[in-house]
Amino acid sequence: KYTYIMANGKKYTLEKAEGIKTAPDKTYFSHSGQDLTFKLYFPTIPKSTESLNLVENSESDWRWYGIKIR
Repeated sequence: KYTYIMANGKKYTLEKAEGIKTAPDKTYFSHSGQDLTFKLYFPTIPKSTESLNLVENSESDWRWYGIKIR
């Protein structure tokens, strides 16, 4: 629910997710090393974007910084 990406100084909030539950529901791993494939949908970012940060929420450890865009 509070997942967002930061690109070029602008915040883009998660619109939809496929293959994974979103708050208040949770997706649990059934065992260590389990692979989980999912898609996250955000508003369109400018084509000039070279990198972005993805943050799940302010209390989460799920944060990726400097994701390079090709």
